[in-house]
Amino acid sequence: MAVRDTDSGGQVHEADVAVIRPSSAGTTVPVWVDRAGRIAPASPGALDAVAVGVVVGLGITGAGGLLLVLAWTSLRHAVEVRNAAAWAREWETVEPEWSGRHR
Repeated sequence: MAVRDTDSGGQVHEADVAVIRPSSAGTTVPVWVDRAGRIAPASPGALDAVAVGVVVGLGITGAGGLLLVLAWTSLRHAVEVRNAAAWAREWETVEPEWSGRHR
């Protein structure tokens, strides 16, 4: 919908804005303007801030959880490799006595 407004200096401005419901000519339509007097999007409300906060919080929590899982998996793998090497060395010593073969 095309709207027209007059700033404090008496200059007339025209712009296209989206309106929620149909309005007839001459109806007052509230709009947000920036410091230069151009039509701007409305400021986010309290609910918008809460929604963004929740989304960011969930994102950070998910990223932190993923980082912890990756660190735990890497550490577990490193310990398993070390244990396997230690068990192989020990088996080389124990196996000849266990099987009855001596070197």
